[in-house]
Amino acid sequence: MGMRRLLTSLFVLLFCASLPVLSQKQKPRNLVTFDYKPFHFGYSVGVSPINFYMKPQDNNSLLKVRSGMIINLNLITNLRIRNNLDLRFLPGIQFASRSIEIEDRPTNELKEFSIEGVFIDLPVLIKYRSDRVNNYAPYLIAGVNPRIDLLGSHLATGFQKSARLSKAFDVYPELGFGIDFYLQKVKIATELKFSVGLLDVHLPTEADIDTATNIDYTYYNQRLSSMFSRMVIFAIHVE
Repeated sequence: MGMRRLLTSLFVLLFCASLPVLSQKQKPRNLVTFDYKPFHFGYSVGVSPINFYMKPQDNNSLLKVRSGMIINLNLITNLRIRNNLDLRFLPGIQFASRSIEIEDRPTNELKEFSIEGVFIDLPVLIKYRSDRVNNYAPYLIAGVNPRIDLLGSHLATGFQKSARLSKAFDVYPELGFGIDFYLQKVKIATELKFSVGLLDVHLPTEADIDTATNIDYTYYNQRLSSMFSRMVIFAIHVE
């Protein structure tokens, strides 16, 4: 329910922000030459709930995800291809925390596994923008994002073993929409983007109990079969 409420709030926010676009009354235009620049930079700040689609080893296990919030920090590099069409590269970093609950149905035994993540984002995206209406312009965004988790797999050998419950590399197709707002000095955009991992990031771990962190790896390995990441990212871009 928490994820559903968040998505509803984000959609309402974007809808309310788009209402001025519906007005056709002419107003003085800001940044009239901005869209004709061949190349420009910016930065982005965002938040996103991260979720998993998981499959158990058998019907005796019940899996549940407690979604954590990700903080996104990205640079923006934008290359103009032609009118209303841009190529964008947004390298950045994400800090994530989420947990998995695994319940053994025959015994009602319940254990929780916390998965931390520090992601390097390398998204390459195509942006298609509509013609401006006064100082607003809605747009669509689509592309692919290779994402590397610095705490995943063997990249995290210097960290505690409980951090290494997922693989380090995944590939995310991304699709979203947003609205550009042309202010006097800068252009600001609000954007909602869906990001879906293609690869199984479940990492079979050492079959023992880590007494330092109380992580039962045997329990984790025997009950979880596969794990795929899901994200919904709300971001504010400043260019």
